[in-house]
Amino acid sequence: MSAVYIHNATSWEEADAAFEAFAVVVPDRRRELAERVAATGGPDLDRSVESLDAVNRWFIAQVLDRPAPPDVDYRPAWMPPTNPDYRWRPGLAYPAPGWLLLLWEQVGVYVGDVMTTQVPGARWVCWRDRQKRHISNGKPVVDVGVPTGASDTLACANAGVLRAWSERDLPGGVDVPDPGRQRAFVEAVLARRAAYLEEHPARWQAAPTGPRASRPQATPPP
Repeated sequence: MSAVYIHNATSWEEADAAFEAFAVVVPDRRRELAERVAATGGPDLDRSVESLDAVNRWFIAQVLDRPAPPDVDYRPAWMPPTNPDYRWRPGLAYPAPGWLLLLWEQVGVYVGDVMTTQVPGARWVCWRDRQKRHISNGKPVVDVGVPTGASDTLACANAGVLRAWSERDLPGGVDVPDPGRQRAFVEAVLARRAAYLEEHPARWQAAPTGPRASRPQATPPP
């Protein structure tokens, strides 16, 4: 019997605790992003798929084209802890600072808001995949009613921006991220969902966490 892979955790209880810590800050991240966007003359956060083009461009500009803001001591609960033995030196990628991880999480919450607006009943869950070794097992994702694949919204929000920042001084550097990546990701999730529902009924996690999270059901939980 193959072991179960659980993102950044050694048990479902640990993964659920990390998810709950993330769920608690979602309203704060939503508010913080709105405040930052307003303060910088950023895009309209109307939760449309189309808005992701402007949000993606704004995210790139905030990270790559402006001076870094004062750092904060922050690391999302769903990320692994830092390596205490890591020592940066020339030729290595920079470790992502707290301000950048926080901004990533803020943008990730917005991308989640876009997805939940497009898919009635969609919500954040600590994902239980039918494949025991699936890379998204135990990760905060948006359940869109498709058991073969949730929306890995945090990965979508990243959109290559963190890598571009971390590797900006390496020989050759990295290309400027494609500002259409967030929208393309969301559109691909929606297209896969539509194709799945043409042949199968929707199946939703019965709960975001806990023993019931492994039980599928035909209708979105209330």
